[in-house]
Amino acid sequence: MTFVVIPKNKQQEKIIKTFMQSLDINFHSEEDAALAIRIDQIKTDKRTYQLKGVQSFPITQPDQKSFAIESKLLDIYACGVSVKEASEDFCHQFDYTYQRLRNIDDTKLSNHLLDAKRLIILLVDKIKEK
Repeated sequence: MTFVVIPKNKQQEKIIKTFMQSLDINFHSEEDAALAIRIDQIKTDKRTYQLKGVQSFPITQPDQKSFAIESKLLDIYACGVSVKEASEDFCHQFDYTYQRLRNIDDTKLSNHLLDAKRLIILLVDKIKEK
């Protein structure tokens, strides 16, 4: 279980850390905290990918008007004006990347994209065509 607690000063931070550790709860300061989507399925209008377990992908807010979700390892970058829109874009980018990498011969890929191909294939358990 993870809680995000924003203490007002160092004394409060110390008290909160001690209390939370006694309950076996992880403490994350505001600098450590990160928003992420956790998914075990990726749905698009063409396919549904069932992943091998729940995967986390970080959500950032590069500016006040947009959200981004990325996986540098998979070479997937998505954005939108809301988290929902960024999530939808991420699903479409995942689908595009999976289909594209599966159909390119390994010898034509850079080392980074070859690693991305191997990883994305490993992450997917089943694909259901619509």
